[in-house]
Amino acid sequence: IGQLFIDPIGLYFVLVPLWMRHQPFMVYDAAALYYAWLVYAKFIFCDVCNSLLFYWMHRLLHTPWLYAAIHKRHHEYAGTISFAAEYAHPIESLFANFIPTVFGAQRCAAHPLQFAIWIVWRLLETYEGHSGYAFHDTFLYRIGLTNADDALFHDFHHSRNTGNYSPMFFDALFGTDQAWLKSRKESNG
Repeated sequence: IGQLFIDPIGLYFVLVPLWMRHQPFMVYDAAALYYAWLVYAKFIFCDVCNSLLFYWMHRLLHTPWLYAAIHKRHHEYAGTISFAAEYAHPIESLFANFIPTVFGAQRCAAHPLQFAIWIVWRLLETYEGHSGYAFHDTFLYRIGLTNADDALFHDFHHSRNTGNYSPMFFDALFGTDQAWLKSRKESNG
């Protein structure tokens, strides 16, 4: 339901303003994409906004009442599979997935092409994080093009239902990765 109703309405209120803001440049001038540092800075801004907002919304969804009423649906999959990434209550889809994903792009007035690339990156990161596979010791892992560590990190969250609310940085910053660290220490001997 969330993808059928929430996402189209949300996209209308995000994409249309972005398009209107950049519409003159879309046809005549690609100056908004010319400066590589600006494109990169906006991408990093989107990532930080998404990670921080997602962390707090996801952590809030693990409070007893919100977990039982909303988030438990997502955790029906104890092991992670990519399909489970999008399997969520409509309220969760809006507040924990949609808003954190589009907030940064909307706030920094990302060019629609930047926004499209950002969405593709986010979806790849999300699906790989929920895939249940960690492709360590591969060429792509060695050059930093996989999220194998995130897959292990998030799989722990689904199997133990504790901590690990977002990318590792914010869980380390806010101390919600302690069970994960203890588990890794025990498994490494």
